[in-house]
Amino acid sequence: MNIGKTIQAIRKQKGITQADFAAKVGISKTAVFNIEADCSIPSPKNLATICKVLETPQPILYLMSIEAKDLPEKRRTVFDTLFPTVQKLMFDIIGDDQY
Repeated sequence: MNIGKTIQAIRKQKGITQADFAAKVGISKTAVFNIEADCSIPSPKNLATICKVLETPQPILYLMSIEAKDLPEKRRTVFDTLFPTVQKLMFDIIGDDQY
């Protein structure tokens, strides 16, 4: 699971810079960089704020963060087949017109 990568993708799709995002969330730009680089995990409080800023429900953020390696080997083919469609649907739900 790579929540940082998903946060970064949604942030970029919404056209928010790291600096603006950091200010809206109330954390440093370095903290945003570390989260997006998967060097740190946001606290539950910060994760709630991140989802609010990104206008993305936490369950959708978690769903979009699942990676094939998170699943048992025998399920990965199904995941690889279905996930691109699911991911597009999730971006549609959060209002991403650029995906």
